[in-house]
Amino acid sequence: MTRRAAGFTLLELLVALMVFAVLGTLAYQGLRGALRAQEAAAEVQARWTALQRAQALFERDLTQLARRSVRDARGDAEPPLLARPGALQLVRAGVPNPLDFPRADLLRVQYRLRDGRWERAASPVLDAAPGDAPAFTTVFAGVRAADLTWLDEEGRWRADWPPPAAAPDALPRALALRWDIAGWGVLERRWVLP
Repeated sequence: MTRRAAGFTLLELLVALMVFAVLGTLAYQGLRGALRAQEAAAEVQARWTALQRAQALFERDLTQLARRSVRDARGDAEPPLLARPGALQLVRAGVPNPLDFPRADLLRVQYRLRDGRWERAASPVLDAAPGDAPAFTTVFAGVRAADLTWLDEEGRWRADWPPPAAAPDALPRALALRWDIAGWGVLERRWVLP
């Protein structure tokens, strides 16, 4: 009787290696897909968080509107709220002064849409001086269009503010903001103003 040597044949080893290679490739593809999904979810979450922050900042500025006229760099009077397509300037109250410094609790705030970025500039100096240039920072990126409409006293929605026949310190009753956000579509939000 012939006795066979213990062990695996070359063919059995090759089949086992091929099975392990296929299983390893499948496991790698599954892991790579899970990591991509996690990265995509984190990116969407970060973008939603940035959008919520931008809207909260915008809402704080709007709900603190103050009836205080300002002067532009030429010395001409401007209303407390000045809105044109793609740009907004307002005076807001509620700026904390915990050390009771001799300064106003008002802030001049500007918003604009520039190159797909919704930007904001804030200045504690309400009346502009010649050569003053606001320092804008990006609040939210990926905005294709931003449309502001204002509800006047007669209940009409307007694309600009103030209306031609309005009092210099007139404020609207409400605001609607429509953003066309890349990848998400149109998002609209409305606020009742003080």
